[in-house]
Amino acid sequence: MNDQIEQPRSRADFIGIAAAFIGTVIAVVGAVSVYTEQARISVSTLWPLPGLVLLLWTLLGVIGLLAAFLGAMKATANWLQGLWFISGAFIPIIVLGAFSIGPYALITFLLFLISALLLAFTRHPKWLVSFGWLVMGAVLDLGLLLLIISLGTPNY
Repeated sequence: MNDQIEQPRSRADFIGIAAAFIGTVIAVVGAVSVYTEQARISVSTLWPLPGLVLLLWTLLGVIGLLAAFLGAMKATANWLQGLWFISGAFIPIIVLGAFSIGPYALITFLLFLISALLLAFTRHPKWLVSFGWLVMGAVLDLGLLLLIISLGTPNY
């Protein structure tokens, strides 16, 4: 199976990378600002919660930007599948952080989803496979978040 997809770079590629960049900026700035605000008002430690969740949000943003950039520049299906996976991984953060970071994570998710869609339109992947990667990202990140939450729950 040849995963190399030869397509000329287009305006959609540029907009897709730009959307991923803005999503990454929102993820990083949002995570840092929430962490500093929580550290300022909290007397207890922020590790493992919410520190690990904020770190996960930041890492997803940075890895997602890398996947979008490499997906557009190298035009391989693997990077595009990674972008779908990262986009799906934002869904549990939105749901579990609904009253804290959820709205910011929703904006990040939408920007990464736009990026994945724009890059996918120019490369014509199989949509069922793309949806599978999105769902797999959501399910695996939900499992990771539940593990982080269990680590942060005190054992009495």
